[in-house]
Amino acid sequence: MSEETSKKQDIKISLETWDPENGKGIDDLLAAGHSPQVLDGEAALAFAKQVKKEAQEADPSPAMKRIQEQIERVKEEQSAVLAFDEDFIKSLAGQSSVVIGEVKAALKEVLGSKLNLNDFSKAIKEAQNRTQRDNLVVITGGGKQEKGLKIPPLLEHEYGYYKNVDRGGEIWPEILSNFKLHTKERIVMQDGSEFVNADLSIEGEKPYPILLPPKAFLSSRDLLVGLKTSRAVWMGKDMDVQLLRNHLLKQNAPTLNGVESVGRYEDYIVLPNIVLDKNGPVEKPSLTLINPGNHNYLDALPKKYPSREEHFQAAKSIYENLTRINEPSVIGSVIGWSFALPWCDLLRTTPGWGGFPHLVIWGAAGSGKTETCKTVLRLSGIPWSFEPFALPKTRFTRLNVYSLTSLTPVFMDEYRPGAWPRHESSKVHEEWRGCYNRLQDERGQADLSTKTYSLCAPLIIAGEDRPRDTTALEERIIAINPKKEVVAGETKEFGTECKKAFSQLHQVSLEDFALPFWSWSLRVADWRHRVQEARKSIINWKNRTGYAMPNRVVNNLAIMLFGWSIFEDYGSYLGLKPASFINGGSVFNAFIAAYLEVMPDGKQTSELDELFIFIGQMVVNGVLEPDVHFATFKENQIVVRIPEILPKAYEYARRSDRKRELLGLDAYRSLIKNAAEKEGSYVLSTSERADFHSPAGGRAQFRGVLIDPQILEEQTGVETNIWFKGTTRDYIAFNSYPWQR
Repeated sequence: MSEETSKKQDIKISLETWDPENGKGIDDLLAAGHSPQVLDGEAALAFAKQVKKEAQEADPSPAMKRIQEQIERVKEEQSAVLAFDEDFIKSLAGQSSVVIGEVKAALKEVLGSKLNLNDFSKAIKEAQNRTQRDNLVVITGGGKQEKGLKIPPLLEHEYGYYKNVDRGGEIWPEILSNFKLHTKERIVMQDGSEFVNADLSIEGEKPYPILLPPKAFLSSRDLLVGLKTSRAVWMGKDMDVQLLRNHLLKQNAPTLNGVESVGRYEDYIVLPNIVLDKNGPVEKPSLTLINPGNHNYLDALPKKYPSREEHFQAAKSIYENLTRINEPSVIGSVIGWSFALPWCDLLRTTPGWGGFPHLVIWGAAGSGKTETCKTVLRLSGIPWSFEPFALPKTRFTRLNVYSLTSLTPVFMDEYRPGAWPRHESSKVHEEWRGCYNRLQDERGQADLSTKTYSLCAPLIIAGEDRPRDTTALEERIIAINPKKEVVAGETKEFGTECKKAFSQLHQVSLEDFALPFWSWSLRVADWRHRVQEARKSIINWKNRTGYAMPNRVVNNLAIMLFGWSIFEDYGSYLGLKPASFINGGSVFNAFIAAYLEVMPDGKQTSELDELFIFIGQMVVNGVLEPDVHFATFKENQIVVRIPEILPKAYEYARRSDRKRELLGLDAYRSLIKNAAEKEGSYVLSTSERADFHSPAGGRAQFRGVLIDPQILEEQTGVETNIWFKGTTRDYIAFNSYPWQR
């Protein structure tokens, strides 16, 4: 270490020196009563430099011997030509800048003005460049010969790596690290990037596994970050990292295909630590899961395939108790949804289906929402101790969670849209609509690139309310509303049966159920036929009852019915039969009860219905003016001017902090046109003239949508009399404006 370096780094040096005449070996010296001389600071540094100089003078390297001999010849002959001797210059080219500087000073002192230092320095530089060019070799491949780079090998010592350095024709070893890597697998992702799964050994210790991302081989800093330990030392430069990359490439290791999310991939189910086929764990899989973010959710997934006895004990408890831990409309939906999860991604990509519903469990505090959700997680091998994802968090963290899995459920707790800013709840609901169909979202990164997230997670959402802001999201959920008194055992109908069943259910390791069930699910080849049969059953019920049920809701109920059939079939495979519901009801009726929870009486309000409900609120509160925004057309009919109402509606929604979204004018025009074509609709005509107050004064004819208020009240609940004058409330409201007096 030079004096300059020690000062820059503020290093304090302390040396102990022993008199060699007193003997050899510290123990002998101490036994003889001798003590060392302690040198500190500048004295220690000067002593070290002197020792180094004496050692070099006593036994110089061959290159230094040639340099010293040539300097002596120059002194004797006083010839500047000797200073430019080819072997002399080549020897100097491999030395450090300090040695070259000392040689220049010595030659200048001997030759004086005879030596041109600029020419001398240029000759050394050219020799250094020639040494680099000598590493170029001719590559022959049957075609035109080209010059390529000969990459020097990286060598291994007992504890790490080193490389050989040519210094003036001599090979010197240069230590690079205190660790060694052994490649076990190369994992190629779908975007072409490559991860290296390797064993890391530090200082010759027992190796342990480590996953190196593609970025780890860009620089020395990235390599140390990728190693994730402060014990690993890398003394090489950025270019030396490429030597390490080349060294690892020469190690024989299998190449696997990498995936970024847990899920089903054709005939395999891929998890972080295990890959399943229809017969169980795969010993040497061609697929593997990469978790570059090290998300704790993936760490919670099952790692070990249970024994037959462990799995049967879990299954026995499930089939004896799961159907009885809550009322049928709640637990029936939970079972149907949970046992359909292995087909979640397949249903999303099947024509005519397009999505997988989210399970929403909402209700008052103490109604068993969290316990029910954690029960679903345990059925997927996730332990009870794993904490749910608390909403709303940031958009980045949400996108990251959505992209983790398409098989196991993600539990999102604390759904409280009323406590969030309106834009936050709108964004969350938009993401959930994307998860239903497995859409993609993107985020920009610091290097101006974009990262794509696949919104693929099946979601369990828990809160004291359910999503209500858009019909589009209501059609994408299965909403169940557990009751506090049922869970607490305070109802006459169920007594304490639910409480006892829940306690018995969780006395065994339910996490041992998931892996063998998933493996069995890969054998179900007729699932398309079975899910179609389930849909036919729902459609037949719909036709019998006359409920106006959207196709997406039909699909959701069919998926739950399909999941229940899987539940029964797997029980038969194990020789188990599900216990009956606590009230003896049928599973079909349980699903219908869950449907009616979201859409009472089987009625679904459209976005146009919601607009007229909101318009009715604005009329009652005096925000909209008669004969300005709406007017009487004939007896019991009105004309409503939607283009003039919408700006008022947007403003009033903002001021009243309305959570439900409002659409644009073109969207409402399309809905109005479709409604007018339906028999029995409250929209009688898309365009009809009526008398309105004119902005220029007087009255004028303007066009609007012709509405039947009586039918509107029947279908939406908006009272008929708010549109007409005559009541006391109407008189006060209608005579409170200057133009009415």
